[in-house]
Amino acid sequence: TTTTTTTTTPTTSASTSKQVVSVNKEAQDANDKAYFDSYSYSAIHIEMIRDSSRTTSYRKYILDNPALFKNKIVLDVGCGTGILSMFAAQAGAKHVYGVDNAAIIEKARIIVTENGFGDKITLLRGLMEEVVLPEKVDIIVSEWMGYLLLYESMFDSVLFAREKWLNAGGVVVPDVATMYICGVDDTKWKQDVGVWDDVYGLSMSTMKEEVVKQPAITIVPNESVLTQPFMMKEFDLNVEELSAFEFTSTFTLTCKHTSQFAGFLTYFDCLFDNGVDSPVVLGTGPDNIPTHWQQVLFHLPSPISVNAGDLVEGSISIGRLESNKRHLSIALIYKIKRVGGIENEEDAEEKELDVEDTVLYFELA
Repeated sequence: TTTTTTTTTPTTSASTSKQVVSVNKEAQDANDKAYFDSYSYSAIHIEMIRDSSRTTSYRKYILDNPALFKNKIVLDVGCGTGILSMFAAQAGAKHVYGVDNAAIIEKARIIVTENGFGDKITLLRGLMEEVVLPEKVDIIVSEWMGYLLLYESMFDSVLFAREKWLNAGGVVVPDVATMYICGVDDTKWKQDVGVWDDVYGLSMSTMKEEVVKQPAITIVPNESVLTQPFMMKEFDLNVEELSAFEFTSTFTLTCKHTSQFAGFLTYFDCLFDNGVDSPVVLGTGPDNIPTHWQQVLFHLPSPISVNAGDLVEGSISIGRLESNKRHLSIALIYKIKRVGGIENEEDAEEKELDVEDTVLYFELA
């Protein structure tokens, strides 16, 4: 993993040769093959199924809202083992089409038949962008979310299906996704970064630079959260365009108590609603039951002492890597405004900008 050098997403100029474009397409095809191959084995599917928050949220929403699914045509994008397709069939769907380009779909065919849904569920192997359905659908259900919500860019396929195959008035499940950012103390920083200062009495501090460059996929305990969460982006998945998934969001975080500010934590929630009687929220934050998505933690190079009331102001920019559209580039710009513990205006002026415009670049690859 290497750091990026710009917050903007590179574009291909009009003068780019056809040969370069062809090489880039070949590289992306190879990346896509590796992606689908990773979902062809049982280990990743049992991890997802065992994630009770994930699987129960889908099951509860589908089965507790049969009026939404009864006699409807349903499309399951990235169906995997077919579990969501079978939930939809249990809820009374007229017919379900499951699409997946990974080899696991061959097992799903057996699973669907074994559970008595052979006449209700049709499974199609191929890219969602290339598969031809026999008819349009009323509902699209998909578990497309990745680390930091957007990793793997699977919603591209859901959006394609929505635009091509969803009937007017149809819905996407889940229908809202929301991304959050907050500040955390140095508990994880000490474990991941500070540990290199003393390794059995030896200094390996040169390792710290590489650790800081790489976002950490981890579970952060709620007691380590130092600021209130800030909603950096909300997506209405029934109408959102692809361009919305590359963005910059400005934030202000207020420190809740005196501590060491050592990183930014990001996570997401998904809302299953579409106007039903029994909506469901799937949360992946530090105050939720841990999920297989965990959270994504961006370490600072060094912790910063803060007081209650101090402000962390900045922006986060998220885009796709040019080398692999399924991976992400992230830029964080931040500064600390000292307001906690200040008793008069003169002190406030002196302490207003203690840490100025620090810029960190990351790749989630």
